[in-house]
Amino acid sequence: MLNLSFSSSSQFPSYWSTMSSIYYASTYMEIWGNPHLKPYSTYETNLMWTIKSRHTLMAFAEFQPNYSVQLPYQTTDHLAVIMKETNFDYNHTIGIRASTTFGIGNWMNGSVSATGIYRHDKSNDFFDLPFNRKHISAILAGNLSAQLSRNHHIHFILNPFYQSKAIQGLYDIKSVFLLIAMLRWASDNDKWSIVVKGS
Repeated sequence: MLNLSFSSSSQFPSYWSTMSSIYYASTYMEIWGNPHLKPYSTYETNLMWTIKSRHTLMAFAEFQPNYSVQLPYQTTDHLAVIMKETNFDYNHTIGIRASTTFGIGNWMNGSVSATGIYRHDKSNDFFDLPFNRKHISAILAGNLSAQLSRNHHIHFILNPFYQSKAIQGLYDIKSVFLLIAMLRWASDNDKWSIVVKGS
């Protein structure tokens, strides 16, 4: 099955972020409003192909002219970091995702997915630090649910997540690994349960 979709939306800045005020969060941090901040639009599309109701391939793209986010700037005239909501020229993301589901008998099932993302952030008007950055990153994720005891209603659930290094404007985002494990015991009528969870 092949599915193609398009969508668009607009994001308007908050009242605080468009003010010209300066808020002193601490001795070394200032949060600046930006009266020149503009709303940004998001245009996105994706093409999805489903194979045998289990495997999915998806290509997607997102284009955001005037995208805005709060970024830090180390000023040179005094010892402080300025946090300021600022417009990019654009933020552009394209990628591809592959996912599949699996099952082993009636006691185990789950899914895995792999995503490759190309991101391009550009701004010619951020203090004295214009940037034009491009980066490729990857995301691996999955979930596993196993029924350890049908008679005692005990389930084990595992959710791993990994994202390689990424960017956001001037930010370098380090790689992230998250693993959530859960053991769940439910009553016979499933009206209450006890859960032990770790991450």
